[in-house]
Amino acid sequence: MKTIILVILLYSSCETGFSQFKTDSSNIRASVLFMFKDFPGNDSENIINYAAAPFGNVKPKKIRDAELMELTNHPKASVRVYATEALINRNHEMVWVLLDKHAADTADWLLLPSECQYEAMTLVDFLLEDFAVNTQEHPFTESQALLVKELKMKRKESIRYYWLKRYLQQQKSG
Repeated sequence: MKTIILVILLYSSCETGFSQFKTDSSNIRASVLFMFKDFPGNDSENIINYAAAPFGNVKPKKIRDAELMELTNHPKASVRVYATEALINRNHEMVWVLLDKHAADTADWLLLPSECQYEAMTLVDFLLEDFAVNTQEHPFTESQALLVKELKMKRKESIRYYWLKRYLQQQKSG
């Protein structure tokens, strides 16, 4: 019973935790913001090529955790992905905080590395695919396994809706 309540609480907070376009720049040093100025911007019509981001400009050791957390709210999806990945690489348990926070982040599609190829996915897809994986090194609790299962089902529905909407828009304009 406790597990189900936890999943419901996490799931319901997913809708309100995401704050894209509400980055508080006052919490991020200007030198850190400058590192991300040339990252690819948002494009509602095309997939953003994440690999084209100028990673050489970014000095991850010079970015504080609090700044990375604030950058997960950045309007550019490529910056959100970078900050999310950096936080998880520093502390794998952050995946749960970030999954909860970004469950509603479907704003942009990015071309992201997945195994030996690149796939179009959103930030949540990236988290579920690359980090929310039950391994011996990072085993799931029962509630975490249920959360991942529910988010994956919700993402499948969201993806179907997204592509159906794009198809109908193309039919209407073409």
